[in-house]
Amino acid sequence: MPLGESMLLTLKNNKNLKRLRKKITRPFFGEIRKTESLYNFPEATPEILERIRLQMVIQNKEETIYYLISLVITLLLFLLVIV
Repeated sequence: MPLGESMLLTLKNNKNLKRLRKKITRPFFGEIRKTESLYNFPEATPEILERIRLQMVIQNKEETIYYLISLVITLLLFLLVIV
């Protein structure tokens, strides 16, 4: 059943989030101490960010073309089965 599977997936994701939250401890009221860094991003210059943005644009275009081609092939196969 799709509903049961989605509920199990939600419970599993919640369990993973609880594990992530355990990395942040609260030894005293109001004090938050991180046991380890959650994010480790490198220093980025505007040139690097622009290159990353352009790569993402190109990647999105390639994915769109791939999905359109697969849709056309699927529709052609569907028409061949009907005829």
